[in-house]
Amino acid sequence: MDSESQVPGKQLVSNILMKSARMKLYVLANGILHMDRSWFVPELSAGLTSLDVSLPKTVAAPVYAVLIEHPEGVILFDTGCHPDSMGAGGRWAQSLQSEFPWSVEDGAYLHQRLEQLNIRPSDIRYTVASHLHCDHAGNIALFPHSATIVHEDELSAAQRAYHAGLDTGEFVLADLEEWHRKDVNWKTIHPGQRELKLASGVRIHNLGPGHSYGMLGLQVDLNDSQSVFLASDAAYSSLNYGQPPTVPKAVVSKEGYVEGTVKVKEIADGSRAEVWYGHDMSQFQTLVLSTEGWYE
Repeated sequence: MDSESQVPGKQLVSNILMKSARMKLYVLANGILHMDRSWFVPELSAGLTSLDVSLPKTVAAPVYAVLIEHPEGVILFDTGCHPDSMGAGGRWAQSLQSEFPWSVEDGAYLHQRLEQLNIRPSDIRYTVASHLHCDHAGNIALFPHSATIVHEDELSAAQRAYHAGLDTGEFVLADLEEWHRKDVNWKTIHPGQRELKLASGVRIHNLGPGHSYGMLGLQVDLNDSQSVFLASDAAYSSLNYGQPPTVPKAVVSKEGYVEGTVKVKEIADGSRAEVWYGHDMSQFQTLVLSTEGWYE
């Protein structure tokens, strides 16, 4: 199947979410991270000129969540950055803010995106955390009554940081403290569990360690011919998704990243699904955002 036929169909709608028995997928834009290009392809710093020409030194990386309105319950994949992340009193350490400055337009905080769709935090049945880094899990505490699904090894690593009082950058201490204070309803995928059917046409895939300690992907079969694989940072961008994969700078396991990316490709190719990367601006600019419409 060619790339055009793999892209789910676009349908423009009003900002008001009309309840229906059909599954709908919304892309919730949550601002931009600005980072050095070497975080995507470290070899560029060593003079890899073939990509050096097309990739600017500072890369704009989208931050987004995905909401799935499903007859069996509303599902949220990732939660973006917390509104209080930046600034003098921000949740993120100043070093993290300097390395990855986050900019967000008015109305683009996650709670505002949900309000625009007439969705309340209590409406979310499942929150799937691809991993627990601050740009993907910053708003988990908004949904304490949701079943928040995360890889067991990822949660264990975050809990170790919490009990040690560590603000590691990958895990932001203020986020960890709020998760404990709000008593988030964690449900874990154990390392040996390959996948989990979450709802009809929606399946969680265990991608193992790589970018972080335990990565999860979400496959959404919108209809008989259109499927999306939400890979998050298990496939950082199209620059990292080659054969063999190019390992980005931020990983806990290079071998695990390669294995996880290969697993994404095998699953996506086998089900004719389009892979949505974690931080690929070129791809993100082709997506229909929640302010414009939905996928179904």
